[in-house]
Amino acid sequence: MAHTGNFRIAASPHDQQTLTDEHWLCGVPRDALRGLDHLAVVTRNTTYEIFMLSSETGDVLIRGGDQFPEFTRARVSGGSPGSTSLTPGTIWPGFTMELVHGGRRTITTRVREVTPAEK
Repeated sequence: MAHTGNFRIAASPHDQQTLTDEHWLCGVPRDALRGLDHLAVVTRNTTYEIFMLSSETGDVLIRGGDQFPEFTRARVSGGSPGSTSLTPGTIWPGFTMELVHGGRRTITTRVREVTPAEK
């Protein structure tokens, strides 16, 4: 895994105009991950467990919340500080996480923290 620490920002909402360089450095681009890298993504409502299957396509196995009670194959399509996806394939603290699975799009609440998952 390219990053070994925690990626956090304050839980307050952010938009593109208020993000600092430090916030932009906290994102986890999918091309920085390798197959089977294991992440915990904490949002306001849920902790998601993610295994990266393909960094090229963003395919993952994800579990967490009402939408993913069991591991489900999905694609991380990106994240957004609002209604428009600005960061294709990247999970950013302060942004929502957008997933595509079974022909549907799921948008999470804002990400609070991304960490390597406990083994």
